[in-house]
Amino acid sequence: MIKNLDKSQEVFFYRGMEDQTSLLAEQLTQAEVFGLLTPEERLELASVAHRKPLKKGDVLWFQGDECHLVLYIAEGILRSVINAPDA
Repeated sequence: MIKNLDKSQEVFFYRGMEDQTSLLAEQLTQAEVFGLLTPEERLELASVAHRKPLKKGDVLWFQGDECHLVLYIAEGILRSVINAPDA
């Protein structure tokens, strides 16, 4: 069992394909931090994950917003923009 996994906190996995728990659990082995989990722990994590396909221009959150989730980007690239105080 994964310790400290609060089911009230959302865990998001961003993928561009169908949401299959076993497929996601297998893909988690490619990320160093998730690769340290046992196969059972990866399946448990994948079972509470949410898939959110993104398209170009989508905003995940704005500067200053609190972020209480884990992101796993299976494919693609995200861009981070930080505005200068005088912008």
